Amino acid sequence: SNFTNNSGTALSITNSQDNTIDNSNFSNHTVDGNGAAINLENSNTNITGSNFGFNNATGEGGAIYATGSELNIEGSNLFNNTAFKGGAVSVVGTDQSSVTNSNFTNNSALYGSAINFNNVDSANVSNSNFSKNYVTHLLLIITTNNYDMSIIANLTGGNTQINAIYSDKDMVIYNNVRYLTDAGILNTDENISIYANGVPYQNVTILVYDSDGNLVVNVTNL
Repeated sequence: SNFTNNSGTALSITNSQDNTIDNSNFSNHTVDGNGAAINLENSNTNITGSNFGFNNATGEGGAIYATGSELNIEGSNLFNNTAFKGGAVSVVGTDQSSVTNSNFTNNSALYGSAINFNNVDSANVSNSNFSKNYVTHLLLIITTNNYDMSIIANLTGGNTQINAIYSDKDMVIYNNVRYLTDAGILNTDENISIYANGVPYQNVTILVYDSDGNLVVNVTNL
């Protein structure tokens, strides 16, 4: 099935168990809320062999939002999706969720550029690739007239491994997951646990321009 250019969620499923979405394409959907392509409520769902691209949600899950629903994604591609949390996928309040043999590319959000897990007891990601997923930044426009100024930035978060996945629980279980970055390929080892909160070595860049468009501050911290 093909779903395209929808204003509002393309497919909503509520209180329905054992759902399967296979070989489907969802593109260019926008919603003022959660899940531009798919919104699941109390509906366990398997998604296989599907593509999600250029979907945008102002809330959670640029492409897919699942609450109270066991969501399993296999053999799918999710690219150029955006949201506040979980640029491509956000899963909230369920026993388990899994992602297998899937690709996440160019997704962005403030928390979890690719995936957001919130109150998920068992989250598993295996045999999947994450490439060029970015946490969005804040743009500060400051205009002054011969005044001294001081800017204090305090950025915190729990995005794991180049900001692709965010989880409020202690850990996400990874198995053969590849993160592709400009610096090369980062691989997780087999069957290891990566703690989601407080992971160090996240790049934070602060750029400050004057009113004429000249770059006056350029600071990157690791």
